[in-house]
This record gives sequence, structure tokens and C-alpha cells, in this order.
Amino acid sequence: MKKKIPEGETIRFRVTPAERTLVRDETFFDPNFANLAECEGNAFVVPMTLLDMDELQGYVAAAANHCTDKKVQAKLDRFFEKLQRCLDKYEVI
Repeated sequence: MKKKIPEGETIRFRVTPAERTLVRDETFFDPNFANLAECEGNAFVVPMTLLDMDELQGYVAAAANHCTDKKVQAKLDRFFEKLQRCLDKYEVI
């Protein structure tokens, strides 16, 4: 069952340092998106709205589709799936 949240509410999305670097280096998404993140263990917790996550997912998909390096493409695909799993947990009310 999906958790219902109001439109514009932020959720805490965990990003590893490698994922943050991947987004910064391989996509055209805002390279500073994780600057406001809190460190939690060996990851960053980024406050994002579902709309922000959906937008990030689009940038990740575009980068994966145009990537010529198979290893980088696989990392982008895994990050896309991570975003999708998170998005699937919520429903905007």
C-alpha cells in the first residue's frame, strides 16, 4: 500500500557518494542537488519532492540512453530503478 503525501512535501532520499557523483558527472541534473543533504552513515539524505525525484529520474534515463560506456550505463540503470522503487512507495494526495 502506498503512503499518501501532500503535493510538494519532501521525503528523505538516501544517496551514496558514488550515486551523487554519477548524477553530477553523467547527467544534466542540477549538480548541486545534494549540497543540502545530511550525512547519515556512509550516505547522504537528500530532501526531495516526488516531482524532483521524477525529474531526476528523467535525467538519469536520458543519460543512460545516450551513454556509450556499458559500465556507466549499468550504474545509471540501477540508480533509475532505485528512484522508481522509492517513487512506487508514495502517492500524492
